[in-house]
Amino acid sequence: MIGGFLLSIFMFMSDIKVIVYSANIGGYDNFISLNTYDPNVEYILFTDDTEFKSDVWDVRSVDFLTDKLDNRKKARYIKLNPHLVLPPHDISIWVDHCLEPKFEDVNELLHYLNFGNSSIMCFPHPERDCLYDEGQVVLKLKLDTPEIVNKQMNRYHSMSFPRNYGLFENGFIVRRNNLKSQMFNETWWKEISKNSGRDQLSQMFVSWSIGVDITPILNCGLMADNKFLSEKIKHKNPFKL
Repeated sequence: MIGGFLLSIFMFMSDIKVIVYSANIGGYDNFISLNTYDPNVEYILFTDDTEFKSDVWDVRSVDFLTDKLDNRKKARYIKLNPHLVLPPHDISIWVDHCLEPKFEDVNELLHYLNFGNSSIMCFPHPERDCLYDEGQVVLKLKLDTPEIVNKQMNRYHSMSFPRNYGLFENGFIVRRNNLKSQMFNETWWKEISKNSGRDQLSQMFVSWSIGVDITPILNCGLMADNKFLSEKIKHKNPFKL
């Protein structure tokens, strides 16, 4: 009886289409040639580099994106909209291209993350739990302009978005391709397209405003220190304001 139950779970999981995807636009990162991967998973890399080839990544052009978007927001469009840019799938796993995915079995990964019935999962931010505080860090590090950041933060404050509502690291995002995630993705993109390209500054406002929760990844360390991802690799050519 138990064996049959476990077999049914295995068969169910084997029918689930999972895509790992990333983007490298404008030479932002060094290209990562995957050394550890699940052969049953599709790996898709979006880039504007016509020279890069890979035996693992399915390399796809970003020439379908409008040139009205700068390179940062082109990358954000890809990141935020897996339901629009990827082939049909059940679960997407976004990995920043400064991180190397290091898992050989996606079923083991999803089980270890305790993905369960979650729609969206991310690692909690290790230092902050407030997007207003994140806004101050963005300004201090000159990652965006005061005009853009302050306008965005003031708008959220005027709408009574609370402080300390939570904050995530968005270098690794697991999403179920359902209506809840799709609504989240498209609302998040609308915020990014009109405001700062720093996605942490809008993610939790979107979660709060449309009532879609993000499940924290709590049982496998930090995004920068876990067995499924490499340590962060320094950006080759960071976006400039």
